[in-house]
Amino acid sequence: MTKNPFYLVSIQALMFMILPMLAYVWMPGHQSPWYTFGIYPREIHGLWGLIFAPFIHGNTSHLFSNVLPLGVLSFLSLWVIRRHFYTLTLGILVLGGLLTWFIGRPSWHIGASGLIYGYVGFLIASGIVAENVRLLGLTLLTVFLYGSLVWGLLPLQPDISFESHISGGIAGLALAFLFRSKLPKKKTYAWEHEEDLEEQPNSLAEEESHPLPPSVRVQYEWVSQRKNQDIKPQE
Repeated sequence: MTKNPFYLVSIQALMFMILPMLAYVWMPGHQSPWYTFGIYPREIHGLWGLIFAPFIHGNTSHLFSNVLPLGVLSFLSLWVIRRHFYTLTLGILVLGGLLTWFIGRPSWHIGASGLIYGYVGFLIASGIVAENVRLLGLTLLTVFLYGSLVWGLLPLQPDISFESHISGGIAGLALAFLFRSKLPKKKTYAWEHEEDLEEQPNSLAEEESHPLPPSVRVQYEWVSQRKNQDIKPQE
């Protein structure tokens, strides 16, 4: 099997879509209430949700509203940062989850929306910090597809954790700057090198306009004459 990047990235993104669905199928039969695996702000037992909350959903509507964006955005993030993707994901879960734990309302915060907002924040910022035209195009695509998510940052509905949305977005933005050196580099083109070559004669002309001091020039001429005298014709 050939290691096709598109194929490998698609498989991993599909896995991120399947995991919440598997968790949803398993959780109702579990002995403990499923929501206790979420984030509960400012309570020690609520820290379990830093890792588990993104895979727990309250109902099918909640689940399927997150599954498709999670798949698409994880695919785009994987394509951008490749082998550092899981470090990025862990960073969003921990940083975004901790911020939710600090600022959230005293309630259980569950769902993958915090991770989704983290990927959106990362993709938007990465095209800017990397100064890469292709990444900037991906940024614009993300804004076009999921620009409406901005409404999720406002406390418009009491049963939606806007705190986790804000926290995930901030974590994604911060990690884009942190992973700046890991992002695809800006490509240089041949015409840019030609401009550099055109600038070189100008620098030589500037040097000629500022001749060497007489002592240095005389010494240089004496050394040149000495070398010419040492040269013997070959037979």
